[in-house]
Formats: sequence, C-alpha cells, structure tokens
Amino acid sequence: MASEHIKLHVDVSETDEKIRKKERKKRRRVDVSEPDETQGKKVLFKRGFVNSLQADATRHQLANAKYQAKLHANSTTFIFDLNLEEHKDVFTWADGELKLKSADLIVTRIEEFRKVLPVEQVPDILVQLSGTPFYAPVNRDYNLGECNVENFYPLPDASCISSVQQAIADLIVDATRRLGQGQIFWIGTQEPTHTTGFSKHDVPLREHPEVNCWANACNPKKGPIKQAVGKAGREINVRRFINYWKEIVLRSKATFPDAKFGGIQLNSHDADIYVFAAKEIVSQGCPIDIFTVQRYSSYEVIQENLYKVYQLFQGSPGFEHVLVSYDRYSFNNDRSVEGRQYWLTTAGMSSFLRDENQIMNRAEIMHSWNYQITGLDWSHEGKSSLLPQVFEWIQQAPKLKRSVSFSSTVPGLEAFALAEEGRAAVAVWNLGETLQQVRVILQGGGDVLTGSPHVLKGAADTIDPNFGASAVLRKDGHNMVVSHDGADFGLEPNDFVLISV
Repeated sequence: MASEHIKLHVDVSETDEKIRKKERKKRRRVDVSEPDETQGKKVLFKRGFVNSLQADATRHQLANAKYQAKLHANSTTFIFDLNLEEHKDVFTWADGELKLKSADLIVTRIEEFRKVLPVEQVPDILVQLSGTPFYAPVNRDYNLGECNVENFYPLPDASCISSVQQAIADLIVDATRRLGQGQIFWIGTQEPTHTTGFSKHDVPLREHPEVNCWANACNPKKGPIKQAVGKAGREINVRRFINYWKEIVLRSKATFPDAKFGGIQLNSHDADIYVFAAKEIVSQGCPIDIFTVQRYSSYEVIQENLYKVYQLFQGSPGFEHVLVSYDRYSFNNDRSVEGRQYWLTTAGMSSFLRDENQIMNRAEIMHSWNYQITGLDWSHEGKSSLLPQVFEWIQQAPKLKRSVSFSSTVPGLEAFALAEEGRAAVAVWNLGETLQQVRVILQGGGDVLTGSPHVLKGAADTIDPNFGASAVLRKDGHNMVVSHDGADFGLEPNDFVLISV
C-alpha cells in the first residue's frame, strides 16, 4: 500500500552554516550561480577503481581502464605482490642480502595504464606493494595457524630485514623518479593485522598465558577471552608492521623527499583499532600522506572512527595533511556470487547510494576511494552490473553538498543533493518496506535553474533508459518542482531515482 505523499526539500539557495544560524540571524538567500565556497560542504574526494599490475591481470584490466576513463574515474589503486615468482627479476639475492635489480617491470606496467588513465585525469595513484620479495627468507615464527590462506604475506627474516627494506626503498625511489608527473602513494602489505601471520610466542593477555595469538588465528568459535586475544594480536601486528614499513618510508624520503606514502590498509573489521593504528603511526614517527583502509562493509562505525583518526592527525605536528583513502572498496568483499549480487540489483545500488551519502557527510576527511574492479564489469545469468551508470552520474554531479529534508520521517527513505553554478543533482532511494510517493522540491531553484531535468530510475533490478523522457521542471515561486509526467516519483522498496538539472 502506498504511503502518504512525501515532500523532499533540497535547499540549493542557502548555506548549511546559515541554516544552523537561522535562529540567531535573519535567513539570507545565496544564488547557486555564485562561486561562493560557503554555500555547502565541498565534496572533492576522488573516485575510481582497483587495477592489478600482475602479469595475469594487466591485459584485461588495461582494456577495462578505457571504460573507467569514459566514466570519468579520477583515481586508481594498483596491486603488485612482491612475493610472486613472476617478479623475481625485480630483485637479486647475494651474500644474504636483497638488492634492487631493476624497476622496469613496475614502471612499464604503470606507464601502460597511464596511456588510458592520463595524469591530467588521474593525477594521484595508489600502489599496493604486498609481501616480502621472492628471494628473501621470511620470519617462520609467524603463520596463520591451521588456516593459511593465499594472501599470506609474512615479514622478512631478521637476518635480511634491513636489506629488504633498502631494496624496496630503492624500487620506490627509482620508479617515482622515472614516472615523473602526478603523485604516486606507495602502500605496503594489505591488511597486515592478519596477513602477516601470528606467533605462538605472542601471549597478549598475562592472565591467560595458555592462549597465544597463533592458536587464536582463524578460529570461528571465539568467546570473550579469545576475542580479546584476537584484538590484542591484531594490535601486535599493527605495531610490528609499522615498525617495518617506517624504515622503508624513511629510507625512501632520505633519498627522495617528495615520495608519497600511505598506510596501513586495515580492513572493515579492524575499525576497532583504527585510532590505535593512527596513534602508533604518530608515536613511531612513520610519515604518511594518506591513511588507507580496505572497506568491505557499510558499518557507520567505520566512518565515525576514521573521523577520529583524522582529528588525531589534525592535532599531531607533521601529520595535519593526512587524509583517508579507501584504497580497496566493495560490498561484502565480493568473494562470492552472493556478495557480487549487489552490483546487479537496485537494492545494491540503493545501498551504494546510502554508503556514498555516509562518505560525503565526512567529505573533509577523504582523499579518494577505489572500487573493486569487478563492480564495474561483472555480469551473472544475463544481468550486468548497474554500478557504471550510478558511478558516472556521481562523478558528473556538482561538488557542493546541500541540505535535504523530508516532510515526514519514513524508515529507509533517504536522499542527498549536490548543487553549484546553476546545476543540481539529487539522489533518492527507498530501502524501506513500502511504496513511497516522493515530491522533489528544489528550494530557490526557480530563480537559477533552467532547462529540462535528466532522470534515471532504478527499479526491478534495471535502470530504465526511457524513464526520464517525461521528466519536467515546474516553477513554484522561488522554488522548482521536479516531476515525472506531472506526478510524484513512486519508489517501490529498493528503487532509486537520480535527478540532474
């Protein structure tokens, strides 16, 4: 059964700050055609996709990068695993030491991507360097218990750790110099909280010496004690990895001060130790430029805790410039067909819009996010990903976030709006359980907005290419009403509508 008609008000004429002050000062209208940065919150972070520099993925993803360029992607993360045998010609090993042989492989592969994602479009790129280089022995005290997995990246053995750090620093410096324009942010091993392994020697809780970190690894049955051990074990690995990565950063900067770095690729389930990791980065003096997270979930605590990280850096001399980046971003880690269903459904796209709104609400802390590439090109049982159209719409939208209000509160019905220079973009989605009729009113839009609106509607797991043909703008005093065939927008559960004026 349809609910009452709901009015969605988007203020395209006043600043958020002025709205907050309306009880103290008479309201003043601001024309959205004016280049006034006080009109709303700037949404300037970059959005793009993850690509791989591995030999088995490069050809396919080079072709895919052309598609990313057409969708106006302006960020990318490159994945490069140092521990693969295919990369053994990058380094040499002699007399118990690792040395750089040639950075040609990684430089050549990045240059190939630069041909389709030019520096003018993608000025900043992130490069994930995971693992210990192929030749170097690793620390055998650390493993993943009975659950060793493919992405196991143990740190170097103590006997060669210094030469490994120097060889990787040499690689970073040589590659950065040769690649020239733009900024490359070098990032270490992904999710070192667990991919670097656990040790039987690490007993983090004195009151429970019988429970070591190794025994707790990958154990699905965790009571309160083992949960506490698990968190303490992750903290041990954060401290251990920062100590290792710091030397690579410092040695690189000693030779090439302009080199950029990120850290430390914690994942969604590490949200409880984001602040701990940031404090450790500061206390150990590990200079970074972006705080990187692999986000695979929608928990609000992720963004809340990252805002605390941002505030910590703001108050730490030498770290005030550090922003947050989701260097790998997805729904449910996209490891299964079920996880990837999001990209084929309007429910998934409505969830994506909800998450994007959450991210934009803290836009000031963000540098960029890069989505898992399968979100762009994955198809299943005759259906193709809906993400490209939604992504392109967001990328082409204005960059000032405006206030939004509903005439009544309906669970699951949400929206965001962006407007500047006589343009407006509004996204509305219904993650509730009943049909909603929504009237979109652009406050102050009647004075500055002209032309016909462009509307995309997602319903029944498709985006209707013909829906917007009957969309119209109707002036109502200083305001503007957007409608479809003169009627409100009807949104069934999981439907969404994207409006551009």
